[in-house]
Amino acid sequence: MLQTPFYGCFRACSKDTEVFCEDTPEFYISQARKFLERFPKSVYSRYMNYTLGIILRDQKNFQAAEEQMGKFIAQYPDDWMVDDAMFEMAECQIKQGMPDKAQATLESLFQKFPLTSTHQAKRVLENLKKGYKSMEKIYAH
Repeated sequence: MLQTPFYGCFRACSKDTEVFCEDTPEFYISQARKFLERFPKSVYSRYMNYTLGIILRDQKNFQAAEEQMGKFIAQYPDDWMVDDAMFEMAECQIKQGMPDKAQATLESLFQKFPLTSTHQAKRVLENLKKGYKSMEKIYAH
């Protein structure tokens, strides 16, 4: 079964617990979307939004993952996970072949969160500023 802290949230969307036996990423994506439609004001919605973006990224659906992270950031701009979401968004932009957009996202990340940003994000931004386009060079140490 897919590892997620939102097992209970997914269960809340399933009317029949036998249906919950599925453990495909597509199932979790559909359940996350159902949860967000059914419980938009839930205390878990913010984390479900973020987790949905991560699942989409893991499925290499980088455009949908970028959009999902953008929704998370727009809906919860003060959340403690926004800096992580911005980094995830930049990585999705890189993987879609949009290094300039990723650079702008990372620059915005460092403007908003100068003390909480990771070393990896700093290195990626430095390499994007150098004009690197290949994944190997962007993520090089």
